Amino acid sequence: MTSEYLLKLASNAGKLFESSEVHEKRLLLNMALQNLELKGKIARYDWTNPFDKIAFYASRQAWLARWDDFYKSNWLEIIDYPEVVMQQSQQLLQI
Repeated sequence: MTSEYLLKLASNAGKLFESSEVHEKRLLLNMALQNLELKGKIARYDWTNPFDKIAFYASRQAWLARWDDFYKSNWLEIIDYPEVVMQQSQQLLQI
């Protein structure tokens, strides 16, 4: 799993989510979020790894300066279940 692949998934997440069936939306949410809870109209969640880093840097100018670190990361060592994430993301990208 490459950082380019993860960025492609992250950059298309909105379109993927909008065009997905309910079970596919759950798959996408489960892949990117953890500790999800609803309190009235407010959703609280934590990003899963590596989406936490993507979300953090996407909202900051520091993103471009850290691109090399992100791009060269060994995601197979960082993600707990890389084969599951890879399978789920491939299913979502085929939508």
